[in-house]
Formats: sequence, C-alpha cells, structure tokens
Amino acid sequence: MVAIGHSAGGQLAAWAAGRDGLPQHAPGAGPRVAVTAVVSQAGVLALADCAREGVGGTAALDLMGGGPGQLPERYRLADPIAAVPVEAAVLCVHSRADDEVPFAYSERYVAAAVAAGGRASLRETRGDHYTLIDPAAPDWALVVAALPGLAGHR
Repeated sequence: MVAIGHSAGGQLAAWAAGRDGLPQHAPGAGPRVAVTAVVSQAGVLALADCAREGVGGTAALDLMGGGPGQLPERYRLADPIAAVPVEAAVLCVHSRADDEVPFAYSERYVAAAVAAGGRASLRETRGDHYTLIDPAAPDWALVVAALPGLAGHR
C-alpha cells in the first residue's frame, strides 16, 4: 500500500508508515495494513518545527493541543521526523518555491531518514505548493510516474 498525502496529509502519510513502531498505548498503534511506500507532497514532515515556526499559523498547535515544549511525548509520537527510519520507502516531492511549507522540511526528513538507515529520497519540483495536486501540472505527473516503482517496494 502506498500512502500519498499533500501538506498536512504528507505528515499523516509518513506517520502512517511508522505506526508499527508506536508504543502499544499510542493512538494508531498496531496497524492492520502495512504501508510499504509513501509519497509526501510538500509534507509537514517536521511537525515540532512547524509548531515552533508558526507554519500554517496555529494549525500544528491546534492539532497537537499545544507546543512541543509543553507536549514532547505527543510530538514524539506524531512527528514523522521523530520516527525515522521507517520500513517504507519514502518519496518526498517538494518545490523550493513553496511559500506554505518550507522545502527544508523535506530536506531534513530525507537526511534524517537516510542517516538512520531508511529509504528516503527527495524530488524537487518547479511549481508551488499546489501544483503537486493539480492534475494538469507537470509536478502531478512526476508523482503519478513514481507510483509504479514505489508500489513494488517492500
């Protein structure tokens, strides 16, 4: 199963790939379906940084119920970068021109995942935050073209 998510959905797709590593008591632990690959489209892959930097206004703070300094355990369980490496192959697609989610989040996630022994890569796109989900855009075509190769990962 390939999980695909854009922006906040990219955080969820990457989080879903690491659910088998969650403690038994954690929300989402014990998944019944294994995610074998992830496509994160301009994903919020550094959730604690997002909260500290105010990316998306208060979205991360609202989701988590507070900041990473107040709720470190919640962030440890929900932040994709805190869960590397995951078994799934992770493809991050992101544009440096994205003015909503920093390109650096994907860069840092991939660097951390690879350093931890994971299979992660980053494909830079030329559009913006939304061309990744526009079926008429070349950035969307890049995602679609990557799917057959990712579907075979285990």
